[in-house]
Amino acid sequence: MIINDCVLDLRRYWAPYGSVAPAATPWPDVSRYQTDGLVTTATWVQHPSGLWAKDFVGATPDYVEVTCPQCNFTSEDFSIVFRVSIDSLAVNRELVCRGLFNTDGYRFRVLSTGRLAFQTFQAAANQETFSVVGDILIKTWYTIGVTRIGGAVTLYRDGVDVTDAPAVHIDPLTSARGFFIGIYGDAASEPLDGQISAVKVFSYALNPDQQMQQHINLSNNWE
Repeated sequence: MIINDCVLDLRRYWAPYGSVAPAATPWPDVSRYQTDGLVTTATWVQHPSGLWAKDFVGATPDYVEVTCPQCNFTSEDFSIVFRVSIDSLAVNRELVCRGLFNTDGYRFRVLSTGRLAFQTFQAAANQETFSVVGDILIKTWYTIGVTRIGGAVTLYRDGVDVTDAPAVHIDPLTSARGFFIGIYGDAASEPLDGQISAVKVFSYALNPDQQMQQHINLSNNWE
């Protein structure tokens, strides 16, 4: 039985419009683990609704790093959910990465074609599941999610399954690296250009109804 939903839950801020911005860093983890995210140059922007979002500028680049040993998934089922808007898809944009290509861990990103892509890594090997080209448009808010159950990965956009080209995923090789938000695991490549207002990681598989409920909870037409 799951007693506490998230193993990483970066705080979602709301305050009356025009109020003082939250502290620049850290980005507090309100899960039971309290592994706060260390912010590198990303800033807060407030929407007229009062919602604050982290603004990532790709040219800087901006990113957040969380130690997050509880995000080192190998054989376990897990899910990740974001609330995100991308300003530019001139290049691939990283959402989260905990590992390195053909080495260890996993990554979740949006390709320059607007296609969601989730990869798992092992030594000299990787597997990748995609959505359809054009699924993600710039300057549009989405709830983006992924659920891994064994060898199967399902991609979600606004709570709806958008998986188009599924791979058979081998367990990610254990990774002691940081959990990076908005950039690849080298803290330099494929930086995000856009905004994120929520990051949630679950140590179990969200079913389709739960992915939709996350979308309903996080959207609320606030952005």
